[in-house]
Amino acid sequence: MAELVRQDMFEAVLLRGLDSSKNDLIKSGLDFWSTKDAIDELKRLIPLVAKKFLGKYGEGQKFTVVKAFPMLSRIVQRWYKTFMRRMIAKCGERNPWRVTFSEYLSIDLFNIMQQIIARSSYGVICMSTKKRITIVFSNDARVRNVFCELMDCKILKKDFLKRLAKGKGKVEAVINTEKQFGTTYLLEKEEITFDFY
Repeated sequence: MAELVRQDMFEAVLLRGLDSSKNDLIKSGLDFWSTKDAIDELKRLIPLVAKKFLGKYGEGQKFTVVKAFPMLSRIVQRWYKTFMRRMIAKCGERNPWRVTFSEYLSIDLFNIMQQIIARSSYGVICMSTKKRITIVFSNDARVRNVFCELMDCKILKKDFLKRLAKGKGKVEAVINTEKQFGTTYLLEKEEITFDFY
């Protein structure tokens, strides 16, 4: 509730400031209609900016997350099963094979995922450009915690990204500072790619 009040106050102060600025600009000799159109355009952007930076935990955002999270959770469970299937017997610390996997993911669902990942910077590096967002994990416990939270379940360390292989013992993902668990999101295609050893 406090966040919504703060967001409303932010919008009200900016709107008053724009009205005052519009009058000052017109008095200084700028064209009335051009100035009015420019200020009206800025006014339309204020709620979007306020929601983006101040409304992260407002009721509207919570409602969206509550509705979308079960869908994201099912998608992540499917990803995890795909990872497990692609980990073949020749994967291992001595002879690591690379597992790569790409899939469409809407920007809204990726944003929820990104918020969960961003809760802690431990063992994760985020890099972004206009076209892509790259998230790299260098700690297996951090990857496991994120996946447990996204799938809304508990996976023990001894079971996470590990499977039995015929006559080969266990096959497991290698996640450390040298062999990292990478995630890349292409903003234009809305495509997420996972990459790990």
